[in-house]
Amino acid sequence: MRRLVSTAFALAWFFLWAPLQAATVFLLDDFDDPGLNGAPPQRANLFGGIWAASVSQGSLTVSYNNPGADGTPRSAKVTGRFGGTGYAVYFCSLTKDSKPWDAAAEGLTGVQFWMRGDGNPYRINVMSQAVTDSNYYGFEVAPPWRWTFYQIPFSKMIRLSFWGTQKDLPDHPLPRDLTGFQVVPQKPGFFSYGLDQVGWTIGAASAPTASLPPPQKPFAPPNWPTEFNLTFSDGPGLYEAEVLDSNGLLIRILLRQSVMAPCSSWVQWDGRDSKGIETPPGRYEVILFKNGKFLKTSPLMKP
Repeated sequence: MRRLVSTAFALAWFFLWAPLQAATVFLLDDFDDPGLNGAPPQRANLFGGIWAASVSQGSLTVSYNNPGADGTPRSAKVTGRFGGTGYAVYFCSLTKDSKPWDAAAEGLTGVQFWMRGDGNPYRINVMSQAVTDSNYYGFEVAPPWRWTFYQIPFSKMIRLSFWGTQKDLPDHPLPRDLTGFQVVPQKPGFFSYGLDQVGWTIGAASAPTASLPPPQKPFAPPNWPTEFNLTFSDGPGLYEAEVLDSNGLLIRILLRQSVMAPCSSWVQWDGRDSKGIETPPGRYEVILFKNGKFLKTSPLMKP
């Protein structure tokens, strides 16, 4: 089963590399239909393949009930720990029987998806039957906290250089024998990212671009340090308040508090990062999470 959609978005675009051109996509999965979910991380995608995980010297957990990009109801949230010498891969096959898919016959030019993360590097791989050493063609991204739209042409995807790997393969994937899609953390330690609306681009494709939501008018406190009154009304759980910069990178964790009943708390930020270094003037976001799930954001302008 394939779903054909157009990449038309009402949000304003912020271009990091080349301008995004109009394209069409075969949607691999939008994660919206809970009827396709199995026991996580398993889930059937729209092509009939199965999402799964493969972990060595680490951990990986997946949930499918998190709000998605661009207002969609659901997405995949992946958290875990990468041991550095092993791997923690979230991936899917394209078909139920794992047979290769001749994407060239469909005129495919690349892969596209929405992703949000922790600012750490992740390698996006396309799996190919021609590759037998698991060193798949890929492209590295470092998604910030905000949902980011990526469109990566096959011409930008390469294999990593390892001693003893396969020889005589093309420099870039030939989409005649695609078998799957992978997300692989590159930095050892804990990781967290969201994934939504994964698909294959048909037609014009460019380098990755980032889409930012319409900006809210930030609050400009008259004095520093400034204080926030946080209300914990979403039920019992572990609440966290974080400060992020305008690029979506974590500056400081202001609060980590277990709450048993609805209450409120005053939290102070002195304008410094987690190392005690004064941050520059500009726009920041105060983000509130419960049990790792995003609840709300409040923009803040530091004078």
